[in-house]
Formats: sequence, C-alpha cells, structure tokens
Amino acid sequence: GGRVDSSRLFNTKWNVYSQLAWTWLWTAEQVNGFSCVDPLNTTCIANGGFIQGDTSGNRLPYAAEHLLTARLGYSTGNFDANIELVYVGEQFGDFLNLETGAAHPNGPGSTDALSGQFGKIPSFTVVNLGMTYTFEKSDTDVFFTVKNLFDEEYVVDRTRGILPGAPRLIHFGLKQNF
Repeated sequence: GGRVDSSRLFNTKWNVYSQLAWTWLWTAEQVNGFSCVDPLNTTCIANGGFIQGDTSGNRLPYAAEHLLTARLGYSTGNFDANIELVYVGEQFGDFLNLETGAAHPNGPGSTDALSGQFGKIPSFTVVNLGMTYTFEKSDTDVFFTVKNLFDEEYVVDRTRGILPGAPRLIHFGLKQNF
C-alpha cells in the first residue's frame, strides 16, 4: 500500500491525494482434510477416517486472491472529499471449491445443491464517496458519505445461503472530538 500527497510534493495549501492498498493472497490451500468426529461411522471408515469429499489441496473458502482499495481525494483547509473503489476478487463459498451449487456431489436437484450455500462468489467492485468539513474552533466534523454509490448488487456470503452485500447507504453526521 501507499499514499501520494501533492501538497507534500509541490508545497501547496491544497492537496490532491491518492491512496492504494492491495492484498495478494496467492495461496490459501487447505493442507489437511477434515477428520471424522465419530471414527466408527461407516462413511468415515470407508474414507479412511476423513469426512466424505476430502478437500485437502483446495483453496480455503472466503479467501479471495486479490483485494484492492483505491482512493482519490482532494483537501484544502478544513475540507476533504474523496472517492474510493473497493474490489474483492472471486472466492469459493465452500470447502469443495464448487463452481456452482449444481456441481454438488449429491446431485443438482439435491437440497444441498439448491441451498445457495455452495458455489463461487463472483468478484465485485463497490464505489464509495466521502466528504468532511472540520470546524476548528469547536473541533467538530460534519461528514457525508455514500457507501455503494452505484447501488451494486453483489454476494458476500453463502454460509446460510446467498447473502447480498449492503445496498446504497447514505450517512450524514457530526463528530465531536474531545
């Protein structure tokens, strides 16, 4: 990650800044399979003591390979405004690393396949907007933010079925510093 401020480069009272944070999780491999709690269970015995569908070697669920946050802003005096882009790469929602629920080992029409708990979570990008004005004498900030500016629909979780991300949220408020 890093940040560049024009005010530091050109010694100005105004500032155009950019900030970038990137995470690359090149490996997130499950090393060991899941052992059975009840080793006397017939299915466990047939699978050498592991839960059916051993997933060792698969990528761990919810471990996106790329995460990126980029921000571009302008500030002068007591005012700051910025626009932020947040990118989350595709990721698996299950230990089996299924592309879709229809690929579930129990069959495409099974309860598991239709539950929404299995399959990839597509990558998504969300844009946020923020503005802050600081009143110096009272040490108070007035702020306005818009999260998910373009009201993107995206999936964030499959643990309990398909859970969508937050819709567009508008926040306005005051912050008093002591």
